[in-house]
Parts: sequence; C-alpha cells; structure tokens
Amino acid sequence: MKGYLYAALRKFYFLKCICPLPVFKSIYYSIVDSKLQYGISCWGGPYFSTNRPLTICQNKIIKSIYGARKRDSSFPLYWELSILPLRYIYIYRVLRIFYVRGGHLQGNYNVYSRRLQLLNRVQLPFPKTEAFRRFYTYFVLCNEIHNYATRQRQNIFIESNHYSRTLKSFGVTAVKLYNALPVEIRKLNVGNFKLKIKDFLLVNPIYSYEEFFKLDLFKI
Repeated sequence: MKGYLYAALRKFYFLKCICPLPVFKSIYYSIVDSKLQYGISCWGGPYFSTNRPLTICQNKIIKSIYGARKRDSSFPLYWELSILPLRYIYIYRVLRIFYVRGGHLQGNYNVYSRRLQLLNRVQLPFPKTEAFRRFYTYFVLCNEIHNYATRQRQNIFIESNHYSRTLKSFGVTAVKLYNALPVEIRKLNVGNFKLKIKDFLLVNPIYSYEEFFKLDLFKI
C-alpha cells in the first residue's frame, strides 16, 4: 500500500500544472481514496506504526493538489476538498459497516430484533446458549445483561478481554465507536447517519483514534 501511494504521489506532481482542481479531486477518489477504503475496517485499526507512513503519504498527496508547502497544515485542505484523512476514513467506515450490519436502532431494532424473534421461534436440535444467541444476533444490549436499569442500558454490551489484538479488532472497536454516539444519531436512517458522521469529522480535527472519544459528540 505504501509503495502504491508514493507511486500515485509522483503522478500528482506531474499533473499539478495541467489539471484543474475538480479533475484532481476525481483522480484522487479513483486511484487513492478507493485503495485506502478497501478493507480498512480490518487493517486500519488503531495501530500507529502501521498507519503513520500511509497518513504522511496521503498528506503529501493532498498538499500536492494545492501546491502547499511541506510545513503547511493539511487539515484545512482536507476540509476544503471534503476529503477524509486516513484516521477519519477508518472511523467512518467502521461506523457505517456496523450501523448497516445490525447496530441500527430505528423502528424495532432493525436486524437485531427480527433475528432475535426468529431465533426464539425456531426449534433447534441443540440448546440455545448465550454464546450462540450473540453470534446469531451480532450483539446484545446492556439492558439484557442486567436485571436493573443502568446508565448505559441502551449501549451494546462489550465483553471484558485483556488481549491487545482483541481490543483493537473490528468487533470491539466498532461497538466502542457506536456506543459513543448519542442515541438520537443511532435512530437516523442510513443516509442521514452517514452525512452527519462525515460532516462532524470534517470540522473536528483529531490526530488519533482515541481522540474521537474526547470530542463533544452531542454536537453531531
């Protein structure tokens, strides 16, 4: 990936004198953004050493589009182009995939509720254990774990674990990001959800995955 991005950077340096900005943006989406988004929910986790070279190269590409200097800040350029930096692409894609897969709380809890109802009706030749139910429905809400009301009863339950690889996996990272969102945002339809998340990320600069949780997410 790193070699591919630097090869693309050379192309942008050659084209910066002959291509207008809209054409540059189209080329970026076709040869850079598409590569960065492919499978990023699997490889783009909060691993600083892996993502930093790609982030540096992406910043150089964005600066080459505007002809900015090496020490100029790249975030205003991302905002002007409405392009997401690599760390934002990861957060956006993970939230989008998890939201569509089953975290959507609109109506009767969407996919989760329907699968849970079907599971309760179907007779299986083996016991319906808690592990099997979580595998089938993808997640369990906190209000199903406790017999009393808690502050996080509308959040998705995360099992405790101590392995760094598990904590940085998609299954844990996606739930943490989703639980950090206000409940009102979780109830939006898919189109409005994606628009709200992208607009919020573009106006709030963060430099690491952990900084997302420090933002005022109620301003989304």
